[in-house]
Amino acid sequence: RIVATSGTAAYLTEQGVVVDQVVAKISSDRTGSNDGEVDGVELISSGGVDLVVNSPRGRGPRADGAHIRRAAATHLVPLVTTASAALAAANGIGDWAQSDLQVRSLQEFHAGVWVSEESASESYQRAHPVELR
Repeated sequence: RIVATSGTAAYLTEQGVVVDQVVAKISSDRTGSNDGEVDGVELISSGGVDLVVNSPRGRGPRADGAHIRRAAATHLVPLVTTASAALAAANGIGDWAQSDLQVRSLQEFHAGVWVSEESASESYQRAHPVELR
């Protein structure tokens, strides 16, 4: 489920991404009214958000972004602040939904090789021999 403010929702829709809910811009004083509409901070605070993508531009959005990032941190909601991080997160979530989660070392990942725990231990011992005295 994707939730966005009106400008972001319009852009995402133009790109073919379905936006499930449009939320209000954050009021400047955080005590003002949004005419009954929920804003991003309220949605995060209510537990209705699992991941925040916040990449503000300009003066007003930067202030909104600070409130959104603070709410994400306070409520322990993962936060990404760049398009590349959002894409990486989306790809990872997609992969996770299709495959079992497994752990590999960076070397294995980059080599494209899976190493059993036993062979990894043998490799370590060859690389770090112990001298008995």
